Amino acid sequence: MEPTLSASQQNGEAVRILLGFTLPAGISSSDSITSCQLQMQRPVQGPSEPYGLTASEALGSWDQATVNGLTSLPTGKVLGSVQATGNERPNAIDVTDACKDAASGGSDGSFSLWVDTSGPAVMFPSMKTGAASMLRVFTK
Repeated sequence: MEPTLSASQQNGEAVRILLGFTLPAGISSSDSITSCQLQMQRPVQGPSEPYGLTASEALGSWDQATVNGLTSLPTGKVLGSVQATGNERPNAIDVTDACKDAASGGSDGSFSLWVDTSGPAVMFPSMKTGAASMLRVFTK
């Protein structure tokens, strides 16, 4: 596992971040979820100009040891976007629909998200650093 996660859209090539989450225990239906937010950490390296971050649903299952851009393509619906600048921590991205889908899908509450950027490379800390992206789930 790498200490950073990178995303970029340059020269016609896309590099995306794939994140996996499991809803907290006790969430048994989508009706109990009022909001769900993906909070990326402050980038360890970001472009000097403003950029967009977009979260999309990732369909299907994957294995962290073998997943890559060819084995799991971004095919799910776009959930939300935010604008960010340089090395400032981006605002949270609304991913409520993905959380509700995971809660009502008859699964164990696990789901995945793709995170794209609209421009030059931005690098975020991974789980390996202890400062990974966070999922905030708000319930009734």
